[in-house]
Amino acid sequence: MPPASHLRLSAHTLAQTHGFLLDLQASHDPAELRTRITDGIARLIACDRVSFNEADLSPVGRHIVPTPTPSWWSKFGEIYQRHMTDHPQLNRHRPTSLLQTLGLTDASNVTDWEKSALHNEYFLPLGITHQLSAKIHEKGDRKAIISLNRHRRDFTAHERALVNLVNPHIALAWRHALTFTALREQLSRSEAQSEASLAAVAVDARRGTIRSLSPAASRLLHHYFSTDSSGSGRLPEELARWRAARRARATGPMSSTPLVVRHPASQLTISPATLRPDETVLLLRERHDQQLAASNPLISLSPREGEILGWIIEGKRNSEISVILGISLRTVEKHVEHILGKLGVETRGAAIRMACERARPAG
Repeated sequence: MPPASHLRLSAHTLAQTHGFLLDLQASHDPAELRTRITDGIARLIACDRVSFNEADLSPVGRHIVPTPTPSWWSKFGEIYQRHMTDHPQLNRHRPTSLLQTLGLTDASNVTDWEKSALHNEYFLPLGITHQLSAKIHEKGDRKAIISLNRHRRDFTAHERALVNLVNPHIALAWRHALTFTALREQLSRSEAQSEASLAAVAVDARRGTIRSLSPAASRLLHHYFSTDSSGSGRLPEELARWRAARRARATGPMSSTPLVVRHPASQLTISPATLRPDETVLLLRERHDQQLAASNPLISLSPREGEILGWIIEGKRNSEISVILGISLRTVEKHVEHILGKLGVETRGAAIRMACERARPAG
C-alpha cells in the first residue's frame, strides 16, 4: 500500500479531495461537521455506507451513536451496543493508534473478528463484508470513528491510502469543532450578550504559526488587520505581538486579557484558550453597533454627547460647558438629559463612574 505522502491522485480526485478539506474547515458546528465528513468521504470513495460513530465505553454511559442513523438501527442497534467492543477499533485489550486505518479482514484482525458476536449477529445479517475504519478522536472512554462499508467488493490499497491521507484533516476539524463549541458555551455562560459573530483560529503554541483558519476567521483578520492570513500561515503583526506579550506574562493576572480591536461601526475581541499543550485556539468575536450599544451604553452616545460627557468627567458645570463649546445653556442641558437616559443613570456622578469603568483599557 502506498504511504499517504506518496499517493498519486488524478486531477479529478485531487480537486475532490481539496474541496473536501476546504469544506471541513468551513464549519465549527459538530452537528454540521458530522454530515460534511460522511458526505465528503462518500464522494471521494464509493461506499455502500459511510458512518461517523461516537462511542462511550464507560461502564455507566456505554453507548454508540452513528451518523447518519441507518434505517436498520431500531432493529439491530441494540446488538451493536451490546457487542461493540468486539470491533477492532473499540477493543480494550488490543488498543489501536489514533488515525490508524483498519480493515475488518486485515490479517491481524480476521480470526478474532470472524468468531465475534458483532460480526455474526450484526454485520453478517446486514451483508456488510468489508469495512475500513479510523479513530479520529479519543478522550478517555469517548472515541470518534469513521467507517466506510461495502457489501461485496473489498477496498483497494489506493483507497486505503486515500483514507490515511484525509484522516489527520478530519481529526483536526473535529477537534476544532469540539474546542469551538466548548469556548462558545463558556462564553454564553459568562456573558448575557451572545449575538456576536464567532470564528476561531488554531495556532501552533510554540511557533505561533496558523494551523487552521476558517473562512470566517480569515475574513475577520483581513477586515481588522488589513492582512490576508489564509495563505501565509502567519498571524497579523499586531496580533502576533499581542500573543507574544501574553506568553511573556503567562503566569500573571493579564495572561487571559483579550485583545480588542475597534472599527468605527464594529469591534473585534480576541480571546485565547489553551486546551492542548501544543496548540492555542484564538476565539474571534465581532460585534456591531447595536450589539456594542447593548453591552456598552457609551457606544450609543453621539459625538457631541460624548464630548459633553468628557467635560462632565473633567468637573465642568453646564454653564462652563456652554461657554467652552459655544452653544446655549439649554442645549447643554438637553444633551446632559439625553446622556443620562442613554446610560440608564440618574446623576452626573453615576455617569462619570460608568464612563471611567467602561473606558478602562482591556489590555
